Amino acid sequence: METHLRGRSYRDVATEPDVPQATLRSRVHFGLKALRSAMEDMGVQPAA
Repeated sequence: METHLRGRSYRDVATEPDVPQATLRSRVHFGLKALRSAMEDMGVQPAA
């Protein structure tokens, strides 16, 4: 979540755990998808 919460680039974040940038993007994508789903299950609606 470094990319969203702290405004860091995918390239910068990917170098720390030595993970390919594409893998990092995929993990962020699926993590956000899971978070959205969990929040919808709790009845939280996205902001307009």
